[in-house]
Amino acid sequence: MHSDPDIRALQAHFNDIASALFQEASNSFRNEAARTNRDGKENVYQLLRSKHCQYFRRSLQQQADAILARCDKKEMQLRLRAYLGESIRYFEAEFLRKTDEF
Repeated sequence: MHSDPDIRALQAHFNDIASALFQEASNSFRNEAARTNRDGKENVYQLLRSKHCQYFRRSLQQQADAILARCDKKEMQLRLRAYLGESIRYFEAEFLRKTDEF
């Protein structure tokens, strides 16, 4: 059994990963959306946005699950799970806000 790393270090690690995934997902969406005429094809644009958002959320959740797997103590897992859930919701909302501006 391994010891639990400091929760702040795990939070910072997740934020670094989430920021990189955010940039990757935003750039990928921007590139694909640039090929779509939003005015003429709003439904296609929204489906594309939804697809990228779902992929981004799944990627964040996979990273969160991997970080949670590193914790052995239930109390730490609960605190970290709450933090990671809030962080995922925040990054997802930011992705939607940012992609709405394109």
